[in-house]
Amino acid sequence: MSAWRRVANECMPWAVKIAEEAPSPMALWIELLLIFERAFDSGDASRVGNVMRYARWCWDSPSSDTVTAVACAFFEHLPEHPGIRKAIPSLFSRAEFERLRDVFRYHAGDAVVDELALEFRSSPMRKAAHARG
Repeated sequence: MSAWRRVANECMPWAVKIAEEAPSPMALWIELLLIFERAFDSGDASRVGNVMRYARWCWDSPSSDTVTAVACAFFEHLPEHPGIRKAIPSLFSRAEFERLRDVFRYHAGDAVVDELALEFRSSPMRKAAHARG
């Protein structure tokens, strides 16, 4: 079993079938974005936390396919959702935001990312506790 599929099953036991049926990390992340948005909108902090934990693992994966998938099919779309965009400072640490700044910028643009950066600067002690659950 591939590492991306094994870790998906560990981080998101409710998504075992989805991960097993996904032909690639990109296909999995396309589905996970929709699941994440629904979980966020419904206030399902557990599911949001599961997906974020898996996203962090993928972002640090040694596999370029896995890194590209989470960047292109998940992270870069988060600022497009108004509620998620407002929550980015609570979903990510300042260091994570800095690593993802250009990824967020791809769809959201300079103005949105600069606005988010100001929020991180105005709250230097902000932690990503909400998303690490």
